[in-house]
Amino acid sequence: MAELADAQDLKSCVFGRPGSTPGGSIKEHIFKDEIMLVLSRQKDESIIIGSGDDAIEVTIVDVRGDKVRLGINAPRSVSVHRKEIYEAIQREKAQKAAEQEAAAVPEEVNEAAQKVADELGRQAEGQQPVDSCHPVN
Repeated sequence: MAELADAQDLKSCVFGRPGSTPGGSIKEHIFKDEIMLVLSRQKDESIIIGSGDDAIEVTIVDVRGDKVRLGINAPRSVSVHRKEIYEAIQREKAQKAAEQEAAAVPEEVNEAAQKVADELGRQAEGQQPVDSCHPVN
């Protein structure tokens, strides 16, 4: 995320004009060395992320104590997960990719193994070895 000089720049970036915070407050928070936009919303209020057909609407459905229920309206092409589920999916994908990479044998290795097997077969049959670098005429 690009660094912003101050909260005023953040407000301008989000709302398009300095000092404009319609229907709620905006604060600048630093979280894990990133500037995070923090908006105040009440029950049945929403925020929109993106624009056009790809916009995602997040609505506060219910607030009970320290639990907030969110309703998320997103295009079908956008997957929506709780963070811990998303991280588990990413770990699984990375593990699967590493296993596939480890299982993949380069074509050169297969070719070399085939040449060795052929040579061993010729030697077992008493045939003259083939020198691939210096073919016998």
